[in-house]
Amino acid sequence: MAWFAAALPYISAGASVGAQLGQANAEQQIAEIQARQLRKQSIADKASAVQEAKLERRKSEFLQSRVTALAASSGSAVASVDIQNALSDIDEQGEYNALAALYSGYSSADSKSYAADVASASGKAAKASGYGAAGATILDFSDKKFGYG
Repeated sequence: MAWFAAALPYISAGASVGAQLGQANAEQQIAEIQARQLRKQSIADKASAVQEAKLERRKSEFLQSRVTALAASSGSAVASVDIQNALSDIDEQGEYNALAALYSGYSSADSKSYAADVASASGKAAKASGYGAAGATILDFSDKKFGYG
């Protein structure tokens, strides 16, 4: 039983170091999982923005086609300045809407990508901090037990 009492400080220090290292690794893994999820969301935001832009352009094309058909069926000249100006305005608004959708989606994606980088760096910092704390525990134990460290 005396050997156990003599070994207890070593066991305690080892358990403390092991817990610190385990927590450091766990924090890094959690941060990396969050970073992966944010990167996936970033990719999804970009894909969604591209689809939204395509939809806005298709809506513009449909509206231009509709205006052209209505002008032709009413007897107006499709080549008239008023009709061409209306078609041009529709085209410009459609392109604006498409570019706005792209900007919005890519801005959101960039924000999530940055958040992923921050989460990853945070995990690495947590791991380094945990390893530093474990090293400090070893040095503190060495100093108390052996008078150096």
